[in-house]
Amino acid sequence: LVDTQNRLLGLVLGGSDLAAVTGAAGHALDGTLVVRDPSGRTLTATGEIPGLDDPALAEAVLDAHARRVAVVLDNGVWIIPLDAGGEDLGALIVRPAGQLTPEDEQLLQSVAQAVTITLLLQRSAVVAEGPVRDELLEDLLADPPSRSRRQLSDRADRLGIDLGASHVLVVARPEPGEQGRAAVWASSHAHRTNGLKCVRSGCVVLLLPGADAAEAARRVSAELSPLLGHPVSVAGAGPGRGAADAGRL
Repeated sequence: LVDTQNRLLGLVLGGSDLAAVTGAAGHALDGTLVVRDPSGRTLTATGEIPGLDDPALAEAVLDAHARRVAVVLDNGVWIIPLDAGGEDLGALIVRPAGQLTPEDEQLLQSVAQAVTITLLLQRSAVVAEGPVRDELLEDLLADPPSRSRRQLSDRADRLGIDLGASHVLVVARPEPGEQGRAAVWASSHAHRTNGLKCVRSGCVVLLLPGADAAEAARRVSAELSPLLGHPVSVAGAGPGRGAADAGRL
């Protein structure tokens, strides 16, 4: 148990990505692991676990977070909440090959901690890169434009953002004093969805890939409201394509 915990910690501190950490954990536990974000999107998986989209599993994830304890389903699948300072980072879903021993259950908690730390480190890297991405969205929204469409598209390409694909704009207005927490969350959300984020006039603005602005706004509200502890006013517009449409949305 100690050897495995040290190995996982070494991977995390050595800069290994989420796939490497969960791969090592799956080998140690002799099971299949899936990491999902708060919206239910799979971030990484070591194999297939049937029934991940069942309503019962979604309810179990909510139950695990509400009680802040692991939940075991009737089929033997474990759900461990990933939580950092009260913030929902998602869930670790594990299907062990057999019955877990008490040592295995301790290891499971260590795995959840390693995954949580990895997610936080990844988010820190996103925050560090944030100013460059924020500046791009600010320029896209500027009226009149401060850069040519070609320049903006080239900058987006270098960041891996395809402005030619369909995108929507989502604006969230947190309460005064909570813009900082909302902005950090928005940076992480934009990274996960390959979008952009900036803060304007106390509001968090997200440019996200997709064609359904209402659905994107609902997802933002569903994640951000529980984090801040109260409903957040959210609006969406779009879809649009190209650098010019981003500013008009």
